Amino acid sequence: MGEYRFVSHRTYRRALIGGAGTTLLLVVLTLPFTTHVWKGSWDSYSAYSGTVVDKQREFHLLGLTSRYLILDDGRGHRFKKYVDHYGYAFATVGTFVVKKQGFGEYPRPPGEKTPSELLAEAERIKAQKRAVAR
Repeated sequence: MGEYRFVSHRTYRRALIGGAGTTLLLVVLTLPFTTHVWKGSWDSYSAYSGTVVDKQREFHLLGLTSRYLILDDGRGHRFKKYVDHYGYAFATVGTFVVKKQGFGEYPRPPGEKTPSELLAEAERIKAQKRAVAR
C-alpha cells in the first residue's frame, strides 16, 4: 500500500494567522493615506456644531473628491468635518450649523427643518386645504 502523510492542524492555523496578520498590517499601513474613507464615515454619523469658516474639497486618486467644512466651535478651536453633497451644498460660510447624530443627517442652522419634515408639513397643509374645500 501507499504512504499517507498527516498534515498537522498547526500548518493550517499558521497559514490562517499569517494571512490575517498580513491583511491587518496592510490595513494599518494604509490608514494614514486613506483618511477620507474612514474619517468621512465617522463624521457622517457623529454629532457636532459650530460656525462654518470655510468650505473646501480634497481631490484623491481616480478623480474622487471629498467635501468638508472647516468649523469654529466658538472657543477658537477649528476642526474639519467631512460632509456629503447635501451638507456641502446647504452650509453657507459664516452661519452656525448643527448636525444631529446619525446617518442621513446633514449640518443645518438650528430650527431649519429636514426635507422629510418639510414634506410632512406640505402633505399636512395639502390635506387641510382638501378638507376646507369639501
